[in-house]
Amino acid sequence: MEQDNYIACLAETKASHNIPHSYRHAMSTDPDQWIIPMEIEMDTLKSKHTWDLVKPPPGANIMDSMWVYDIKWDGEGNHIKDKARLIGKGYTQQLGIDYNETWAGVTRLESVRMTTAIAAKLNLKLWRIDFISAYLNSLTKENII
Repeated sequence: MEQDNYIACLAETKASHNIPHSYRHAMSTDPDQWIIPMEIEMDTLKSKHTWDLVKPPPGANIMDSMWVYDIKWDGEGNHIKDKARLIGKGYTQQLGIDYNETWAGVTRLESVRMTTAIAAKLNLKLWRIDFISAYLNSLTKENII
């Protein structure tokens, strides 16, 4: 009986590249590399009318934000672009005050492995899609400040 052997490899490239871990790190190492992706992110957030600048009510828990950086690569390991995302520090929120439940639209590693294995078995090609600023529109009960 002939047995087919398939190997799937998901490689991480961050270890071999200088990806900043903070805004201060980005500005001290190579500001020219990271300013443009940060400007693109801010322009996208503004164009999608992501927030309104208002005065906080007394006693409000103000959630801080931070920059997260990454480098995008194609399947052959070629540099596509540098990315910067402005994210909220959700760990500063308080259960029952700032939020009541959590949810994050992320892919489980098990799903990626299963999809890769099926594609390998059926000799299919996999394509990656990168959605730019995919926002969900839903109503919230809490005031987000």
